[in-house]
Amino acid sequence: MNISLRAIEQKDLSLMKQWRNSDVVRPYVREFRFLSDRDQDNWWVEYSLSRRDSDWGSEIMIIQKHLQPSDFTALVGESVTGNWEVSEQNTMPIGVGGFTRIQWRNRRAELTFYVGELEQRTADVIVGALYTILRKGFWELNLHKITWPVFGNDPNLPIYQKLIPAEAILKEEYFWGGRYYDRYYLSLTARKFDKLPHRVLNFSLDKFVSISRRKIKNAQLIP
Repeated sequence: MNISLRAIEQKDLSLMKQWRNSDVVRPYVREFRFLSDRDQDNWWVEYSLSRRDSDWGSEIMIIQKHLQPSDFTALVGESVTGNWEVSEQNTMPIGVGGFTRIQWRNRRAELTFYVGELEQRTADVIVGALYTILRKGFWELNLHKITWPVFGNDPNLPIYQKLIPAEAILKEEYFWGGRYYDRYYLSLTARKFDKLPHRVLNFSLDKFVSISRRKIKNAQLIP
């Protein structure tokens, strides 16, 4: 499995809106309201301008999966958005990830992440995508600490915690579906990231995912 990141293009906005408004993403993100085309257009203008600043506050990217011949057979049928796209490089956009609220003085940022394609919301893909984003933050942006608030109704929380442990749990912080859920404040420092198996044993991403899969075999996944 090969997962990589690329810059968001204006053509991605429609797909991102469909992902964010879907039932596999919207219940678990901070902005719970449905997004409109105008919302996306306004965000795009603001985000594009902010990238020109030397101390830009967000770095958000498209997560893409590099497809193997067997993947094309599996793609016969519709995705959650109904219109999956494969690029000339045989890559398929599957979600969004990156960093917001970047504090360059403190070298910390808040993680943003979701896999929008339902059939790609597997333990392997989630672990691989998170690892790729964390590596970007620590090894390229030179961040010292990455935090991530996750609501307790997210069924993939046990998977996230295998890579990014909870630093604190804030009780009954989020209301959804008629009840309150805790908010898990996940965090990871560069020092702890460097102790993950990929660095200690020089593992490839596939080997790292294989080990993490065994650790999270009992984690609850979205069906």
